[in-house]
Amino acid sequence: MELLVVLAITAILLSLALPGYRLFSQRQELSHDLVRLHNALNLARNSAITLSQRTTLCPSHDGVHCSHDWSDSLLLFSGPADDSQILHRFESSRTRSVTYNRGAAIVFQSSGRASGYNGTFTLCMKSGQGATLILSNFGRTRQGTEPVSC
Repeated sequence: MELLVVLAITAILLSLALPGYRLFSQRQELSHDLVRLHNALNLARNSAITLSQRTTLCPSHDGVHCSHDWSDSLLLFSGPADDSQILHRFESSRTRSVTYNRGAAIVFQSSGRASGYNGTFTLCMKSGQGATLILSNFGRTRQGTEPVSC
């Protein structure tokens, strides 16, 4: 009898804890992807400065060619397009969608500046939660402060 009471109490507590754990888990995945993207952008910028040549960071479906879906794995390469050297491949995103409002590739000059204007990455989870990562044309990143609903 006592065992049934303990099992019933455990079942009730688990049913209350699981939704909170699911939300916590999704937040952790979002945080992981923000850090992953931030690190990829920093490595691309630092590589451009260190190598004194342009580096490009882009999404890649096959790990060899650039694609347009930032939820794919990321590819970092240096040098001109016809003679580029792959420096690093980053794992694909766990979030539902990652979008970038400035195109399919980011090119860092040897000075560390990103080509173009400020750009914003938007990361969205299945739960509707989201976050932004902003890339300045100086090549620096920062997390957006406004809440994002997807």
